[in-house]
Amino acid sequence: MANYVRTDLGGYTDLEQQVSWESILQWQVDMFLYSCYLYYVLDNPKLSDESFDDIVRILESNYDELPDRIKHVCEPGKIKETAHLFAHDLSEQEIEYALEWKNIKFT
Repeated sequence: MANYVRTDLGGYTDLEQQVSWESILQWQVDMFLYSCYLYYVLDNPKLSDESFDDIVRILESNYDELPDRIKHVCEPGKIKETAHLFAHDLSEQEIEYALEWKNIKFT
């Protein structure tokens, strides 16, 4: 079982693995997108408001490094306000991942 700890910017990291910054940021983007789908489409959120806000803070503070997919929808400082726009923009595979992620239990 992985050992997760809360990071200074919010979110969690696995102490047992060395992970590149690009992978960490991509994971945050994925969790944001999955969360949007679960909340706005299924009305069944996985994350607390605080955890979602942590992810948004990470994305906002690294806006220039975000994929164009995010930057084309919202300008800096507006990620949380435009989150609902991402809910219906997931591929079938991303929806599958969101549903799988919904069932993961963190201990």
